[in-house]
Amino acid sequence: MENTSQVPKGFNFTLLKIGLHNVSLEEDPLNLNYPYVFPGYLFNNTYTLSIPSTSLTLVYDGVANETILGTKYVVIKYFFGDSQASGVAYITENGTVAYINTTYNGLEVQLFLKSSQGTTTVDIPNTVTLPSYFLNRSYLYAIYEYSNYSDSLQSVGDEEIVYPFVFPNGIIGETAYQVNTVSGSPLVNFNDFTIHIGNYTGLETSFYPSLAQKIEWNSASLTMVGKDNVTIFGVNYPNAYVYESNQSVNNSTIVREVTFNSSGVLIDQVVTVVHNGLSTPEFEAKYIGNIFYNNSETYPNFQTFSDTNLPFSVVSPSTSLAVAIIITIAIAAILVLLHRRD
Repeated sequence: MENTSQVPKGFNFTLLKIGLHNVSLEEDPLNLNYPYVFPGYLFNNTYTLSIPSTSLTLVYDGVANETILGTKYVVIKYFFGDSQASGVAYITENGTVAYINTTYNGLEVQLFLKSSQGTTTVDIPNTVTLPSYFLNRSYLYAIYEYSNYSDSLQSVGDEEIVYPFVFPNGIIGETAYQVNTVSGSPLVNFNDFTIHIGNYTGLETSFYPSLAQKIEWNSASLTMVGKDNVTIFGVNYPNAYVYESNQSVNNSTIVREVTFNSSGVLIDQVVTVVHNGLSTPEFEAKYIGNIFYNNSETYPNFQTFSDTNLPFSVVSPSTSLAVAIIITIAIAAILVLLHRRD
């Protein structure tokens, strides 16, 4: 990389240090110590990569042919921003960052790709085996939240969860989409979404590969309290694994009950807050099934009629009025004649 910005005299400028740096290609996208982005993270949308250390928002700005320091590249252009910087980035289709325009300590900084030593395939160790049948599908849940008006849980809609990529070391990407119920609108909006990236034990996954007495799920330690036959939306799940965790927060206890079916699929999650001996349900997610909605499916439009073919012919208003007047005059004339005969 080459920096072309002018640095004022006496300004201590250290953007990149020479030496060895520890960079996670899965959890450090757009890290200048290794200017590379995993190609699976590149989408033609507006989206956010949420990782343990920060959240990187990318806004797609198209594909272009760019000449950078005399070398031609086909690049994907993004506007980007996180907690530390924002700017413009040109990224090649194989993930190499060819150009960045950003700010550093109030200065505009431009980094150009001067040369590269070809591409290197990085082998990620296969330390965790996640069954493919958990990941190659979507999960649909009915979501309920506490309402002050009814003092109970009320439905707030459905949520679709998908896993766009998985690494062999247990790090995965998880995306949740709210299912729209607006008449005539797409069921799922893929134009602005967040991908949560991390170890599967640190995410609120829809599955768990190996159920045991104690598990780590959503960065919390869960203890199995027993097995039970659970029925959700008319479907019976025998020998379901029921787990529980307790967390003390501000003189209250947050009780989380998580239930997996015998195959390891999350079928129910209930969050309850206990304060001064009073239990208040705050949240619940109920498993509906492995249902996937794509962006071509829309919610029914109840404001328009899809079938305009009627089983009879409609008489035009002008004809109807004329017929009504003629019939009225005819009836009146008949009544007058009958009256005169009398």
